[in-house]
Amino acid sequence: MMITKELLLDEITCFLKQRSDLVSIAVRQRAKFEGWLKFELANALKRIFDDTSVEYPIRGRHVDLYSNHSLIELKTPNTNYHARGCEDITRPITKNVNDILNDIRKLRGVPRDDQVRHAFIAFVMFPVPSIEKCKPHLEKIDASVGEPNTRIVYKMCEVDELTVLVYVAKIY
Repeated sequence: MMITKELLLDEITCFLKQRSDLVSIAVRQRAKFEGWLKFELANALKRIFDDTSVEYPIRGRHVDLYSNHSLIELKTPNTNYHARGCEDITRPITKNVNDILNDIRKLRGVPRDDQVRHAFIAFVMFPVPSIEKCKPHLEKIDASVGEPNTRIVYKMCEVDELTVLVYVAKIY
């Protein structure tokens, strides 16, 4: 078995649904939860792949997760879109998207070898009232990933009556 974008999408979506009580606190306050997500995903991958680790050092940098010859960068970008039940706080969605683009560049900078065969970017964007609202940002990310029809999967997910977007892309 190997890590796939579909496996990552399913695992992340499962955490969000199983722990919607916890996640909804973060979403309602527009607070990032990347650290929690990282350890939930590491725990799930560790059950399948023994070599799973967090903050994996590689070539003078750290990547959020390493498992089964795969690097995985995670983000939890918050948005400033109005959503009922969420605090109306201005959040720098453009900066958050740029952070995702920087992680994609970072992953591209790690060459494939016997140790690293695949690289993925995954994020949970919240709150997202509709896919149309965040489409310009997603198009920018899709363009950076390349070949969107074959490398990207995403799903809208309900968390305690709030909508989040789960996005996973295979960089290589």
